[in-house]
Amino acid sequence: MGELLFRSKTDIMERYIEGLSHEYARMSVATSFPSSPNEGDIFYNTITKELYRYSKNVWYKIDWQSIVKTSPEWIANRLRISNGQLQISPDGSNWFDCIPVVGANVIELASIDNTNYSLKYFVMPNQTIILRNANHIPIAYAKDVEPYFVGLYRNEYAYGGFIGLRPSNTAISNGDGQYAYGYGSSRSANRTTGMSIVPVTLHVNNLHNRFRFELFIRPDNVWYTQSHGLGYDTYGVEIFLGSGTASATSHWLGTWYRQDGVQFTVTKLSLRRVA
Repeated sequence: MGELLFRSKTDIMERYIEGLSHEYARMSVATSFPSSPNEGDIFYNTITKELYRYSKNVWYKIDWQSIVKTSPEWIANRLRISNGQLQISPDGSNWFDCIPVVGANVIELASIDNTNYSLKYFVMPNQTIILRNANHIPIAYAKDVEPYFVGLYRNEYAYGGFIGLRPSNTAISNGDGQYAYGYGSSRSANRTTGMSIVPVTLHVNNLHNRFRFELFIRPDNVWYTQSHGLGYDTYGVEIFLGSGTASATSHWLGTWYRQDGVQFTVTKLSLRRVA
């Protein structure tokens, strides 16, 4: 049986349940299977809309449709399957394609489009994704379920100003950021309003940045952020609060921008959907 590509529905679900015990998987998206897969890899076929896990030299189907139907978005009628394609909606009227991210507790997204942002991913609660060298976060969301995310950010990039996200790659007008900073016996605080981003933190002007942040989205599409981590100097400490309002049709977390309107790429981001 090891050489068979497909198994019964019961075996498929057993394979998925077994897959959840694995902490990490790498997920690719394409029109044909990867030529050199690794044990545990996950693959989504954009033509057939089917999801697979690679185990013991065999690709096994994952019943992703049954899984996403347990999500808060499905219960709230903000998620649907149309002709086999998963779609998410910000308002119940406009629907946008997305890709189900299931099959392991932690999934690294290997297929990223830094130019057109064509790939959007749907993440279940308590699911963690990893992004490397991405200038955006292609995670779909529905504001009505009040999604909550926790992220770990690392970047080899120097910029001494506010950084944040443009929801669905759309500039906003009311980004608001407040920080408090300390280094040795020195202390400072400041606030900036009217930014085109939902600010996430005040970045450090050297080549090593690291911080932890949280993002909560309300049903009225107001985003709230908070973070703590490396302050302006190498050993400084900073805490931060931010907010901003996304557009009515915003449905994915968006693109990384500086407060001066320059886009940038993040070396590594780990993002967990808490709720």
